[in-house]
Amino acid sequence: MIGTNPVILKAGGGCCTISVVPENLTAHLKEVTRSCRGLILMDLAFKKEAAVWQELFPTFRVIYPKARGEAVKTWNEARRLLTILAEENYARDDWLIVRGGGSLTDLGAFCGGLYRRGLKLALVATTLLAAVDAAVGGKTAINFGGAKNQVGHFYLPELVLVDLAAFRSLPRIRLAEGLVEAYKTGLLFDRRLAELVNTRTEELLAGDSELLAEIAQCSFMAKATLVVQDFREKKGLREILNLGHTYGHVVEFYSKISHGAAVARGLSVVAEISQRLTGLPAAAAAEIRAVAERLGGPWPVSPPAAEISRLLKTDKKIRGGRLHFVALEDLERPRLIEVTADELIQAAKSTQNTGQYV
Repeated sequence: MIGTNPVILKAGGGCCTISVVPENLTAHLKEVTRSCRGLILMDLAFKKEAAVWQELFPTFRVIYPKARGEAVKTWNEARRLLTILAEENYARDDWLIVRGGGSLTDLGAFCGGLYRRGLKLALVATTLLAAVDAAVGGKTAINFGGAKNQVGHFYLPELVLVDLAAFRSLPRIRLAEGLVEAYKTGLLFDRRLAELVNTRTEELLAGDSELLAEIAQCSFMAKATLVVQDFREKKGLREILNLGHTYGHVVEFYSKISHGAAVARGLSVVAEISQRLTGLPAAAAAEIRAVAERLGGPWPVSPPAAEISRLLKTDKKIRGGRLHFVALEDLERPRLIEVTADELIQAAKSTQNTGQYV
């Protein structure tokens, strides 16, 4: 049954409960936060609900960012949120509730972990992308200096809720973005999850709640298992979660396409490089390229080689000046290898598509 199996993630000295909430989201939050004081940061898409939320949470203030999507992950937005927290003298036992997609949960968690070294934080994921990726695992970040996720830290929220009811208003293309990240997780840890995304695509894109809840549950269970082993990314284990993100972040930042479409583009490059350098079977590589193109294509023309090389230098997997790339030997068999910018550029040229968006 939907929403009956919460996952407990203990890492970094904190404890986070992750749950799918099919209905009565506000009742669930009221039970957890009780009569505490706090701040609710809400995506602009939910502004029409302001009066209802303010009435339900009279000891909380409801605020909204000035932008949406990646445009919200700026120092100006972070400074604005931190200023509100400081001027209204919120304490460490007060709550910051963030309700929105992955970009907003990134921003909210970034500020929530910085303010007074951390207050009580609840992330309410209203998109599939946030539910399977950004809101789970304790990573926070804003964009800075012309590159993605350059300033951030690790801070585990006390609570992550997947707002399943909000998924009903998501268009197919937004659901597709989340399915890309779920597919990535399946390629890394759970062959059945990857197969579910591949074979039940139309039902998932049509908004089947049971299937979407299963996708979210399988994804954050798999991710939590790894995160607990390497919360602060010191052992190199957590780096494999960046499958598809090395080249994906390049095209996302340069071409301004969505994160999901960019990761799909990155997965097509992963398939090409893995087939050539780590022995990924040709059939598996072809399937990955097909799923990536179906969910994320068509992609813009690749950035100029000089821009690719520049943006790759901002990648967080660079060690000793060398770029570590997450490849696949097979499904559920990731491997870190060293690649050059030229190898990535060539793989991108080889996989440029002409497909159609979902």
